[in-house]
Amino acid sequence: MLRKNLSIPLWLSVCCWLWISACSSSRITHSTDRAPAVDFSRYQSFIVVDYYRFSNDKDPVVNSDLSRQRMTNLITQALTEKGLSAASEAAAAQLHVKFRMDLQTQQEFQQSFNNNWGWIGWRPYPFYPVYPVTMNAYQRQYEELTLVVDIVDAQTGRLLWQGWAFAEIDKKRKKLPELQAAMVQRLFAEYPYPPAKK
Repeated sequence: MLRKNLSIPLWLSVCCWLWISACSSSRITHSTDRAPAVDFSRYQSFIVVDYYRFSNDKDPVVNSDLSRQRMTNLITQALTEKGLSAASEAAAAQLHVKFRMDLQTQQEFQQSFNNNWGWIGWRPYPFYPVYPVTMNAYQRQYEELTLVVDIVDAQTGRLLWQGWAFAEIDKKRKKLPELQAAMVQRLFAEYPYPPAKK
């Protein structure tokens, strides 16, 4: 009886790689952290007070006034939906929210193996000779958007909560608005601290 490992045609492997590359812009990696022993329910109001800049955030689209205002609106909406009230001025807010965006170039390497028959994973065993196997390496360069959100106590300046997310962004920045919205939604889904009801 012939034994064969699970096999995938080379063309199918390439198609899968192209599909993953095309969809990579929707992959968002994120995490959050919070100060221990903090009663978040006592905080009723907030305001997005300013915008931190990374040293190399020179992209004219990602860091434009329109992009920054959109991010301010998204964060304000997310916290309002959590039950907090948006203050009209910094002095009236219990929480100050700060965010920063960064854009960096990343590289991705992928490898695939195939024999001279154009198949991946076949092993003619035990009656067929093993054909030479070649390795194909793919290198892809892309740009990655990073978002960091800090929420601090307005009186003490203590950092209470932090969220960060990063994802690939398209070269023409056409998907920037929806990517920003998805990143904010992903982060604040992990901010389950509604204020105490009065």
